[in-house]
Amino acid sequence: LSSSSAASDVYKRQASDVRRPSARRKARSAADRAALRAQRAVRNAPREADDDEAAVADGVPVAQLVRMIADVYDKKAAEDEVADARGRARMALGQFVKDFLMRQYGVRSMASRSLLAITAATRRWGGEGGHARVRAFGLMSGLLTGVSWAERKTNFYLRALVELCARSGGIARVLADAKAAVPYDAARAAISALVLDRDARREMHELARTAAFVPHAAAPGAGGAAPLDGAAERGGEERVSTAGSGGGGRAERSLDASNSKRALVFVDDVALALVRAWEEGEASDESLARSALLRVFEAHDADGNGLLSFDEFVHCVHACTPRAVRLGRERLLDLYDEAIQRSAELTGAESDLIEPQAFCEVMHVHGLFERPHARFVEPAADAARAYDERRDGVGAAAAPGGHAVCLLYTSDAADEEDSV
Repeated sequence: LSSSSAASDVYKRQASDVRRPSARRKARSAADRAALRAQRAVRNAPREADDDEAAVADGVPVAQLVRMIADVYDKKAAEDEVADARGRARMALGQFVKDFLMRQYGVRSMASRSLLAITAATRRWGGEGGHARVRAFGLMSGLLTGVSWAERKTNFYLRALVELCARSGGIARVLADAKAAVPYDAARAAISALVLDRDARREMHELARTAAFVPHAAAPGAGGAAPLDGAAERGGEERVSTAGSGGGGRAERSLDASNSKRALVFVDDVALALVRAWEEGEASDESLARSALLRVFEAHDADGNGLLSFDEFVHCVHACTPRAVRLGRERLLDLYDEAIQRSAELTGAESDLIEPQAFCEVMHVHGLFERPHARFVEPAADAARAYDERRDGVGAAAAPGGHAVCLLYTSDAADEEDSV
């Protein structure tokens, strides 16, 4: 019995020694943990921004970035149509890019790494003197400078791309090429659909004619047309080079009735020129638009106190908004909240009433009113009219399977074409 008891005591002491590490073992474990924490800190420490972006951007060629941008634009245009049809606000492009990557990868960490790579590549390929389309994407989304384009400017640019590519297979197909070009006649039709003012339309048609080119046939035995050279894009604003390259030599510059059907125009040339013309029109029409909004404001200020209550605001918005534009209750509440916040910023006091300037600014930012003597279409309003198949302003059409039908119709003046 005594021997068995002694053996049991020895076993218990050994087991307790195993369970209770020695002081030396404790110290070694603590040192290991400290070293591990230090390694993690070094690994997670932010590196130099330039080195980090350069290393990440090296893995994203410009051709791959351009294809991704085309996919983003294509899906963004489709979701904008749905949002307009349901009376919801369109998602900002910067947020849409994040959601696009999250849907693509399904894992937040992978989507974040992809966003980092896209941001670095956009800053590399879309900087000053870089690729025009990449630069426009970076400025619109805020990835290039941290400040994004205004919502209406982004909407107009995307609408211009949709119109330019509609007759050539759509955005995803046309813009997948870094040197995307569309037929000259398609560019003219897009300009007619977007530009309402006759003089402005004539100027844009002339610009498209100047930028158009007819590629020579390739040298004998080369087969097909000579490749196009669009490498001279400057900072997203200057015109793309229209020279052909390779065995075909330079492109022909003059257009006539015999070659106009074969003429091409670089998409970025026309789209960016339209945006610049749109900005000039915005600056000149701002005072007229504000005056028109103030007249509507005063007409719906029922109690005459110079402020709008919620009910007055709703009636005022519906009076300004084209009949075909559908505004759901959620959208109206969002607009009201935005106007209330802007009123508080202007007056320095919180209230549930809306100042005239705040109302004008909110309606102007979202483009929810018919502009007097408008020179260009309003993308959100025009898209809603396109959904209104019967053109009675009371409903949107839907195709079998739940896909919305978008009928892109132009102004009456669109048929007044000057001959080539």
